[in-house]
Amino acid sequence: MFNHLSNATQHRYTGLCAFQVEIDGGKLGMEFVIRFRDWGPGIRNELEETIFEAGFRAPEAIKRDVTGQGLGLWVVRQVVEAHGGRIKVTKNHLPTEFTIFLPESLAWRSPQSTSS
Repeated sequence: MFNHLSNATQHRYTGLCAFQVEIDGGKLGMEFVIRFRDWGPGIRNELEETIFEAGFRAPEAIKRDVTGQGLGLWVVRQVVEAHGGRIKVTKNHLPTEFTIFLPESLAWRSPQSTSS
């Protein structure tokens, strides 16, 4: 969630509308679903998968001098997939929506203990 909030604040429209973010969740079939929406500039259709690549920075971010290394969404995808889930852009603009799908079986797994 932190990465999505950080991206939403860095890429928000300035002066055009109030900053707004929505996060909600639920269950869809055998998956838990988390939706993150923001009302920023959106994501171009051709970049829906590219934004999850390590080191990718949108041309608009570079033009606006938005800081970052282009690793945030790549890390998010790695973590979600490590838990058997997936993340995707489910709406490109107004609002931009990312959806995380996690398997229901996560609720039944016991936490892994770590050795000291």
